[in-house]
Amino acid sequence: MLINNWYVAAAAHEVSAKKPIGVRMLCCDFVLFRDDKGRAVCLSGVC
Repeated sequence: MLINNWYVAAAAHEVSAKKPIGVRMLCCDFVLFRDDKGRAVCLSGVC
């Protein structure tokens, strides 16, 4: 994976504020959700 590049993780309609979704891509785990302003957020899925 190249750092500081954009990758498609999900379609916009799949990401909601109601329920985060887990995505595995390029051997890394991520969680996708929308914040309280409706912006899509992607965070590392590692605790």
